[in-house]
Amino acid sequence: MLPEIDAAIADVVAAFRPYRFSDADWALVDVATRHLATAYEPPSVEWVRTQMGVLARFCLWVATRPSRPSSTEVLRPAELLESGLVEAYLAGPVAGSPDATRATVRSALRRAVKRLAPGSAPQVIFYQPVQPPYTPFECASLVRLARNQPTATLRRGLSAIVALGLGAGLSSTEQRGVTPESIVEGELSAGVTALFVKVGGAMSRTVVVRVQYEELLREALELHRTAGRKSSDPLYGLSVTRHNVTGPVTARAMTALTTGVDVDPARLRSTWLMAAMSAPVPLGALLRASGLRSARTLVDLLAYCPSPDDAPVAAVLRTVELRESPVAS
Repeated sequence: MLPEIDAAIADVVAAFRPYRFSDADWALVDVATRHLATAYEPPSVEWVRTQMGVLARFCLWVATRPSRPSSTEVLRPAELLESGLVEAYLAGPVAGSPDATRATVRSALRRAVKRLAPGSAPQVIFYQPVQPPYTPFECASLVRLARNQPTATLRRGLSAIVALGLGAGLSSTEQRGVTPESIVEGELSAGVTALFVKVGGAMSRTVVVRVQYEELLREALELHRTAGRKSSDPLYGLSVTRHNVTGPVTARAMTALTTGVDVDPARLRSTWLMAAMSAPVPLGALLRASGLRSARTLVDLLAYCPSPDDAPVAAVLRTVELRESPVAS
């Protein structure tokens, strides 16, 4: 049951219309947004005018996300109570925003959702739903976008983000510590030379770069060198401890029509994971290379993976052999 709010505030909530929403978009989330705003119990008319747009943008994201059965059906307020939505929104569309903006969005959404149905909305969410992968066409477009930035600085930054995400599956947090010193050449079988990224942090590891994105990463390294940056400097950005990692790059990057590009590091990582899951890579090896502690994320991505042919799978399963485990019994 929604709370009673001051009549003047309720009038502003009823009359609210967010900027840059089409008629179709607003019709999709109008009811849900007003429910969410009322549940928040706005403290003033000014709050509604300045902050209700935060709730509206969240509702539109919920209504149009790929996992929703219909992106044209009017969003029901009850759908906003689905576990993990707020955290997924913070980890996705809002991930590149300044820390102050993220804090404002987080506070508003958590309070509104919690008050929409007290006792139903979880206070602590431990799992963030995985972001959907990019298509092969979108991946190729991102590479072209990175290579066609108007300045060397933007080319370096966006090339690094795309290459480290699609090529090595690094999250934005892991990318912030990558310097030219972290990227080394190594020899594989038959004398093949490959690039490897040494990832620091809690899940430290060394990851080989997919061959499709080696050249793009080498281009970023060369741009780093010709800019006179130190080998110990991050490949993009100014500090290996910065909080907003990819946001400053994607906000300044340009297309032919506008400034600011939608390149989501979480989706780049999901794309790398899906590619690895579709290859003959043992599960344990994939978990180590990705820095994952469990296979939960991989399970979420199964729906996006192409289905293999039954006959080749059966042939492999027919000949599998039990190998001795290195762990002592």
